Amino acid sequence: MQLAGLLKIRSVTDIKKYIEIELQLGNINHGRKLYEKYLEWSPENCYAWSKYEELERSLCETGELGQSLSLRLPDKD
Repeated sequence: MQLAGLLKIRSVTDIKKYIEIELQLGNINHGRKLYEKYLEWSPENCYAWSKYEELERSLCETGELGQSLSLRLPDKD
């Protein structure tokens, strides 16, 4: 399934399972991209943010998370 296919999945449970399977298969970059698409689709989803943060911490790549957060959070000037 391509990343665009994520938006065709209707169930949040299906999205979570799909990401989990990709990560279990070792497709870390694909899992990361799926989380990013998931967050674009549902930016208010705290579960998605926490799981994405958990992934980045497990990879010791919190710089990626910081970049994602800075792109998605509005400036408070």
